[in-house]
Amino acid sequence: SRLKLRIRYYDNRADGPVFFEIKRKIKDVIHKRRVRVATPGWGDLLATPDALIQSLPTARDQAVLGEFLYLGAVHDAGPMVVVRYQREAYQGTIDDYARVTFDRRLQCRPATGYQLPGEGRGWEAIDDPSNLGTGGAGMILELKFADRAPVWMSDLVQRFGLNRRGFSKYSTSVVRTLGGGLLPHDAPVPTERTPA
Repeated sequence: SRLKLRIRYYDNRADGPVFFEIKRKIKDVIHKRRVRVATPGWGDLLATPDALIQSLPTARDQAVLGEFLYLGAVHDAGPMVVVRYQREAYQGTIDDYARVTFDRRLQCRPATGYQLPGEGRGWEAIDDPSNLGTGGAGMILELKFADRAPVWMSDLVQRFGLNRRGFSKYSTSVVRTLGGGLLPHDAPVPTERTPA
């Protein structure tokens, strides 16, 4: 079982919304809860979490953010690394039970507090062959679904001879930025930060 706390954003605008996410992996199943926070100055408001929680419109949103902040305090969690990549995502026009995403141009750098990093310098590529375990820089394909994979998704896996492998953008980035080296694709990945 693993727990990951992350703050996700989709553009570099300082006033753009961010998403606080609690991601758990229990055995082979991913569980994710998230809340959208569009409050300007959310990074500064983390010093007074009650104010940030009260700025959210629904009880459900307040509960998710409250759980995020509680878990962060219990595990003494803080910003460690920023991961960025270009995502191409596809979702059905009739049903939304499954999605296909392609991630490429994976890069990371150490976090500097709760600041959106922008473009700047210091980004390191993590999509090289030694990290991905491929013959060249590649792309990460994710097939996402609830409960069971739809038949069309299983057909695609068989038709293209796809093999399942694990790859953690976060863990690879932590090793790259804080561990000073590359992570071979078959090495055990580090777990999330635990209290000292």
